[in-house]
Amino acid sequence: MSRSSETSDTRAPDPRPEAEPHVAAAIAARAKLERLLSAPSPFAGDDGAIRPEVGAALEATDLPRHDYLDRLWAALAGGRLIVPVAAHALPDRSMPSGSQAVSLP
Repeated sequence: MSRSSETSDTRAPDPRPEAEPHVAAAIAARAKLERLLSAPSPFAGDDGAIRPEVGAALEATDLPRHDYLDRLWAALAGGRLIVPVAAHALPDRSMPSGSQAVSLP
């Protein structure tokens, strides 16, 4: 048997880690995330500080409630608002499959 027929019949495993499917998927996911994070953001300069309009609206506690809320909503609508939401289980709403159902009005 010639040397060329031996090498064409059996291939050596690819030593590169990228040859593994899960590694290739992780590399692709990382590349996608890097593209998303490098995209321009309208909030790139946002340092998390309260905007002066929102601060003034929150401090105007001497106004009637409807005026207070109108000013507050107007101030909040002009910028970004981050609301932390904690996930939790819904009590007494378990279904046999383990999933949960929610009835909305």
